[in-house]
Amino acid sequence: MNSTKDGNVRHGASMLALSKGMIAALRFGRNLIAARILLPEDFGIGATFAMLTAFMEMTSNLGQSRQIVQNQRGDSPEWQEMTHAVSAYRGVILAAGTFLLAPIFARIFGLPEATWAFRSLSLLPLLNGLFHSDCYRFQRKMRFGRQVSVDLIPAFVLTILVYPICIWRKDYSALLVLSLLHELIRVAMSHVVSERPYRIRWHRDYFSVFCKFGWPLLLNGILLFGVLQGDRFVIGVHYGMESLGVYSVALLLAMSPIMMLASVHGQLVLPKLSRAQDDPKQYHRIYRLSEKGTAVIAICFAVSLTICGPWLIAALYGPKYASGGTLLMVLAPMLAIRLMRASQSIATLAVGDTKHQLICNMVRSTELILAIVVVVADWGIVWIALGSLIGELAAYLLGVCRMDSKSLATAKPSLKLIGIFATTIAISWIPFFSGIQLDAYSIPVSVMTLAVLFLILGKINSDFRNFSRDLSTILGLREAPLLGNN
Repeated sequence: MNSTKDGNVRHGASMLALSKGMIAALRFGRNLIAARILLPEDFGIGATFAMLTAFMEMTSNLGQSRQIVQNQRGDSPEWQEMTHAVSAYRGVILAAGTFLLAPIFARIFGLPEATWAFRSLSLLPLLNGLFHSDCYRFQRKMRFGRQVSVDLIPAFVLTILVYPICIWRKDYSALLVLSLLHELIRVAMSHVVSERPYRIRWHRDYFSVFCKFGWPLLLNGILLFGVLQGDRFVIGVHYGMESLGVYSVALLLAMSPIMMLASVHGQLVLPKLSRAQDDPKQYHRIYRLSEKGTAVIAICFAVSLTICGPWLIAALYGPKYASGGTLLMVLAPMLAIRLMRASQSIATLAVGDTKHQLICNMVRSTELILAIVVVVADWGIVWIALGSLIGELAAYLLGVCRMDSKSLATAKPSLKLIGIFATTIAISWIPFFSGIQLDAYSIPVSVMTLAVLFLILGKINSDFRNFSRDLSTILGLREAPLLGNN
């Protein structure tokens, strides 16, 4: 019985990781094709579409999908009916808000001619409100096959269509068409793979539970918009669409793998931590494994893109985006710390503490103040990216202290990990500040740098000696060992 269950977990984990990797690769391919065909100005306007969509999404998120996994009643038909009702009503409200705010948003960015496109984005929340939640329900039992279909098939179809649509439209409207098609196919797939019929019904008794769990996520979403979109908002308003396009290309290049890794991490670890929330010893063990795994991946990611960034941007996107290489050297470490913060967010969410993300993102949102200072002083876009890095680091440190104060995890191991991370990033910045142009040699140099770093770390720090074993444990490929007093 246990062996069958373990086999299902291993199969689900492997399928999920593979699918998320494929989705990230397909997303990267779509962005690359679109950036090659469209001008930076058009890509920048496409980024403003993402901002408006994100604003409406993040400022109304009650965490319905997470509650299905986290709440003990999440598997019941009544809970699912309530989830559909909340999503549908939310979709109608968001669609109306998007339609009404579209002219204002267009004027803010100096794009009155694109008002029609901003209004067309109101179709996205309407479609999303009809999403069937069955694929989330199956995650309670570590069954990810249906979720894989819902996410992978739309990504695959859009990757096929991106070239003809960009050639057909030849401007920012191509990005609008792709967004609408993606949501339409995704919602349709959620109904195709569902097991239960789609029903909407309001259950008054459940609404208070939804609100209690969701209100911190709602406030966090408002802050998160400033965290994720604030830098691009300032750049778009002050520096224009071309600069926003270059910045967005650099950010998306780094963000695609981070989104994939964070998504896999959350879907694999949240169910395990939720089941262990009444067993402090097991909870602590799983969290430490999760934290170490994300730290090692973050170091590999940040060092690779920091060293290879300038050459990679020019090689992939062409000379019109070459200035994004320097930005990538700052954005990659920033996003790597965000991945490390994901362990904290999932661990606190598993015990029903939705305030953790809100509190940490309040600190993280101070980057907006730094961005305004940069604009006033006219220091340039790189300093805006550096402000994001500083804000992300401050939020991470606050999260460490808060988890320690709540006796969820001791601070010392986490501080040790962030110290190691900072040291490796400082080393990887040496070639740039020394004026060394690595170009195509940056790939072997980054591989050699990582090999030497982990060889040294494996000798002096026990946290990095058994990473393969620990990663297998997180993925459910083997039984979790005891971690001592870490």
